[in-house]
Amino acid sequence: MYKIIASMFVGVALSACGGTNSSYANLSTVVTNFSDGSGVAIARFPVNRSYAYVNEVMLINDINDANRIADGLQRANNGQLILVVPDRIPGSYYAERSQGLSSFGEDVDLIYEGKSLDGGGFVSTGMIQVGSSVGVVAGGSQLITRPVSGTFRYNGSSTFYGVSSNPAGEKGTMSVVADFDIKTASLTLQSASGFATGNDLAIDFVNGFLTGQGTIGRTGVSSDAATIKGYFAGQSAEGVYGAVYENSDVSDGKVATFYGSK
Repeated sequence: MYKIIASMFVGVALSACGGTNSSYANLSTVVTNFSDGSGVAIARFPVNRSYAYVNEVMLINDINDANRIADGLQRANNGQLILVVPDRIPGSYYAERSQGLSSFGEDVDLIYEGKSLDGGGFVSTGMIQVGSSVGVVAGGSQLITRPVSGTFRYNGSSTFYGVSSNPAGEKGTMSVVADFDIKTASLTLQSASGFATGNDLAIDFVNGFLTGQGTIGRTGVSSDAATIKGYFAGQSAEGVYGAVYENSDVSDGKVATFYGSK
């Protein structure tokens, strides 16, 4: 997966100073290691907002730097970075860029898009660089409450990496149908060149997780087994966000991130 993630910030100056990953607070948990050194981690950290905690799914070029990436994300969510490209879109959507320094003085560059939820909180996806470490991320506020019952459809956006020649990713759509009676959901992502699907995904309301197995591929070309890791967010599980990544241990593995709301 390294080749896909490392290509995103081509041309952005890198910082050579700062702390080592072991210097950073332990905010992350590694869930997948690949043989090229890349991997997948999740993070949960407190923020000075009304929703108190943020969850992140992080696909990182060097999995040893998971805490470094999480530190940059926590500082962004606490308003400790400078908003250099503000772009609020009608309907509570945004597409922005923030820059600043990590807790140990390394350059942080975060490019992200998302949606502010009506009941408070947010869902988002993006790309981040902290020093020489880069990652694809999906993040949002914690789940506050959940529906007692019923089936709900979530619609939103997806970004595919590794399905086209664009290192910044290919934009697409997202649909999640969640049945809160039987605690399962289905996922469909689609772009011009890529797709991802998952059925019978498990909903865990204790942690707000959405997890399971599915497929990701290039439309009309290939289809590979994939893991889906996501979260619900906000009041009455108003939002959802997460990532889909190819299970194969290959340097050019396909990745997609997503976010949406009811």
